[in-house]
Amino acid sequence: MRTDYKRMRELEQIIRPDKLQACLRYYEEMSKPKGQRKSHKELAEEFGITEMTWWRWRQDPEFIEYLGLLSSRTVDASLPVATNALLRMIDTTQPSSKALEMYFKLLGMLNEKHTVETRDLSAEITEDAIKKQIEVLKAELKGEDTKE
Repeated sequence: MRTDYKRMRELEQIIRPDKLQACLRYYEEMSKPKGQRKSHKELAEEFGITEMTWWRWRQDPEFIEYLGLLSSRTVDASLPVATNALLRMIDTTQPSSKALEMYFKLLGMLNEKHTVETRDLSAEITEDAIKKQIEVLKAELKGEDTKE
């Protein structure tokens, strides 16, 4: 997933500056380990707003979208780290087959194709066929020869 930087700039023009700063600060806070984060009450106090206003801001679709774009930007920025890790797993005397598979998928050289075949069984199953199958199964249970 690549970040839509054009949309990010649009949102930065739409969202009020104080709300935008709160969004950035909230993203920063959410990036910390769970036990080290400030509470919503503490953040509201930091922003100089009520808890209810803070709650409303967090429900705003543009606020939520901007948070998502910030996350996406972070993922984009870590792409070189992930790519280098993948390349290290490949560039060994015994490359990881999983890493090679992922590498070829990323290059578009390996595509998984799945075929699903469906058929209408109702046309193949009749009441007579079911009765005949029941008789064959009964005969098998009795140990009788069921060759037709």
